[in-house]
Amino acid sequence: MVTNDKTHKTTSITIRLTEAECTYLKKLALQHGEDDKNPWEGPNIYVVDGYREEFIVNNSRRAWRDNDLRYIKVIRNKFEDLLDIRRMDGEKLPRLSEVSGTTINGVKIYNPETYCESFGIPAVSGRVVKYSRHEASAFIKEEAEAYARLLQNTGRGDFRVREQRLKGYRENKDMLVFRRLLMKMGKRLINEGAAKGDSKDTK
Repeated sequence: MVTNDKTHKTTSITIRLTEAECTYLKKLALQHGEDDKNPWEGPNIYVVDGYREEFIVNNSRRAWRDNDLRYIKVIRNKFEDLLDIRRMDGEKLPRLSEVSGTTINGVKIYNPETYCESFGIPAVSGRVVKYSRHEASAFIKEEAEAYARLLQNTGRGDFRVREQRLKGYRENKDMLVFRRLLMKMGKRLINEGAAKGDSKDTK
């Protein structure tokens, strides 16, 4: 049902809300309270960022990775540190400096690449690139944190939540208006002590 109040230039509307919709509206209202009284400040949102590292093979020797499946996730800045991982597993590997200039298994060793060829180690060199990527946004901090934990459990990187205030609302007010509308509905539900059920009425 929709009714217009021409005197106050307002419109009243009655809609039915699901329990989930009521829950999110009340969460939004409880979380933000009166934090957006300033009409020229944008609303806060919560952003989930993912931080990852990627190994780029380019033979630069800035970092080393062992492509053996047992060590594929192990990356070291120094070649000898990479070999130490295998040594800790019991492999009898000499230091590069100890065998440089000698021929082992038909290969003359004079650098890390020939060392790996001689001892059958599938190591590659390159560099590590660190980057961040926006994963998701939410009005409700609790929801953003839950999603970040879900992503964290995948082991695909490090995921964090940060608060961000949207800017540019002197000219573009749509999100500010929509957010305040949602908060008004949430506060109404809280004040009326809406009963739990499959659906709720709000006006």
